[in-house]
Amino acid sequence: MTIARRTLAALAAPALALAVVACGGEEEPVTTTPAQQEEPAQDDDPQEEDSPAEDSEEENGDGSQEDGSGEGPGGEDSGEEGSDAAQGEPTVIGSEWIEDDWELTEVDQDLCDFSITDSPYANNPDVFSCGATADSAVACILDVDQMVQCVVSADSKKAIFFESPAVAGGAKPEDEAEPTPIRLELTDGTSCSPAAHTGTETHDGKAAWYGCEDGSELLADIEEGISSTVDTSSDVWTVERIVDGGDPETTAVRSAFFAEPPAD
Repeated sequence: MTIARRTLAALAAPALALAVVACGGEEEPVTTTPAQQEEPAQDDDPQEEDSPAEDSEEENGDGSQEDGSGEGPGGEDSGEEGSDAAQGEPTVIGSEWIEDDWELTEVDQDLCDFSITDSPYANNPDVFSCGATADSAVACILDVDQMVQCVVSADSKKAIFFESPAVAGGAKPEDEAEPTPIRLELTDGTSCSPAAHTGTETHDGKAAWYGCEDGSELLADIEEGISSTVDTSSDVWTVERIVDGGDPETTAVRSAFFAEPPAD
């Protein structure tokens, strides 16, 4: 019996040791689980560190806007520069002639009996001017039965017509000078046309040769005449404009129209 008990005791000791180990194995997950739960928290730290990088990218974006690369102070400055007369949209060239909605008045005298010249407002050699400057028959064509139609003001859409034996049987001198627009439309939508009078000096050797619907005037060099009203040296045509008697301001021309009757 003693030997048997010792044998059982010997066998029980390893079993007890295994039980202790087993208990220890159950405790290990308990002690390691918090550590394992902390690891995701450590993984969250890099994400928190990424947020300053995102802020940095936003700051860089603001910086680029300050340089004018986007909307912001720089972009606004760029827009202001683009609106300057020298940096506007290219001037559009068009044609102008008498239409049904114009005011057409009959004149009881032959204005062309006084004078017949090439019209300074047309590229078409069949368009001519008649009469004195005050008559404002600035762009005319010969119609049927010796009738002449003339543009008086393209700005206010006024025209005249009269019978002219002088044109029917006469010849007009040819003018090789570059034509001048019969109407101008400025960037603010204001319409301007040649004045019905000879320009008088107003500013340093310049005179107002064009009048605008808002009362402003466009200057030209007195010696060069009305042909110097518009500066066509670039794609954006400009004029020197006087508003309310102030100093001349360089203004861009949105559209320029020349006298051109419709083709038959």
